[in-house]
Amino acid sequence: MAVAENLRDPLKSAAVIAGVSQQTPQSDLLSLPAVDNNIRDLSRVLRDSNIWGLPADRVTEMRQPTREEFLEAVGTAGALATDTLFVYFAGHGIVHPATDRLYLALSNFSSDGEFGTKAVRYADLQDLLWEPRIKARHKVIVLDTCFSATAFDDAMGMNAIYQMLRTRGACTLVSSDVTETSRAPQGTDYTSYTARLISTLQYGIKGEESTLTLQALHQRVRDRLLTANISTPRILGVDDTPLIRIARNRAYQPGTGDDHDDGPSPGERQHDFQDELHRLLEAELKGQPAARVGRSLAWDARLGAKNDGERLLALIEHRGLLENRITAFTTHAVKFNTVRNNGPAQVSYPDMVRWSVKTTTAHPVWEWWKEGARQWYGYSQYTLSPVKLNVFLSCDDTSYYVPHGDLPDRLFRAVLEKVRDLTRKYQLDGN
Repeated sequence: MAVAENLRDPLKSAAVIAGVSQQTPQSDLLSLPAVDNNIRDLSRVLRDSNIWGLPADRVTEMRQPTREEFLEAVGTAGALATDTLFVYFAGHGIVHPATDRLYLALSNFSSDGEFGTKAVRYADLQDLLWEPRIKARHKVIVLDTCFSATAFDDAMGMNAIYQMLRTRGACTLVSSDVTETSRAPQGTDYTSYTARLISTLQYGIKGEESTLTLQALHQRVRDRLLTANISTPRILGVDDTPLIRIARNRAYQPGTGDDHDDGPSPGERQHDFQDELHRLLEAELKGQPAARVGRSLAWDARLGAKNDGERLLALIEHRGLLENRITAFTTHAVKFNTVRNNGPAQVSYPDMVRWSVKTTTAHPVWEWWKEGARQWYGYSQYTLSPVKLNVFLSCDDTSYYVPHGDLPDRLFRAVLEKVRDLTRKYQLDGN
């Protein structure tokens, strides 16, 4: 395939895609399992001839590298590439408590350990890119780095971090401008930033030129993360480095006059929806004794086998005298199992826009017995409990009872309504 106009020559370029997903028991940092998927699929996308087309032997994937392995791989790739060197790292960013130097933590890093051997000093990477052996004319650095809030001195702001990240002659893309770790939630396929970077490369951007600049890629990823209220990525370019083009625009339609953006692609929309759904469930259900919320909850056998790529976000369970009732919110659907439904049932999120949430008054036999005891026998200690409600999802001639355990019924109805409204916001019905 001929090199597209202004696209950096993939046959004269090289990439190092590295990251640290697992921390050893000696480390005091969280493991980030999604990083392995980041490395695999970002490498695949960069090799795709419809996107950039890097030859396979010019893409180096590195999982759990040592300091020496990572720097040597970057040096080798930079000596091989005469056009563009692309360096990606996903993991934790740490600031040295005494020198205020920025480091990329490796798998056995501990905050009271050895920075020199268990982390990569970012200044060493910057110096390496200007060694005489590095032939690449253009350099791109992408850091999907989870900055731990405990790593920063109180007096050190993000502007100081950005000054350390700025690299002469290179364009640097940084995943976040806040000190947070939530961008790599447990159980997700990718970290939040890289998920949208991969999606943008795969689907392209409507209204942009036939090839995409780093600035255009950054702006799309930034918009998607802001929409989902996750983070605000930064682009740290020097001179015209943000205009480097490393991807064909797969949404480009020549001669259509389409100069507007039709919004996020289906893949991006799904990622954004899942992130916001998790935050909604966490905000509404966190602290409720009958609910568990998380990104990597264990699946319950009564919900059926786990589908490919489906994850469990919240689980609500009530073990009663006559039946065990369970409801779960997954990344694909609301699932529930109760005797009233004659087994497991589910409503997918794209279908939620058509369903209404209804309630009916529930009068358990025990509550009527207590009321009778109070009226006829004068047992004042027996008082009628607040009226309970049954919660249903209804559509056309179908109605499902959705068990909510010991959760307040009005709270649970509100949760279902908010989830339904969220599916409308992200147009998961395909409209």
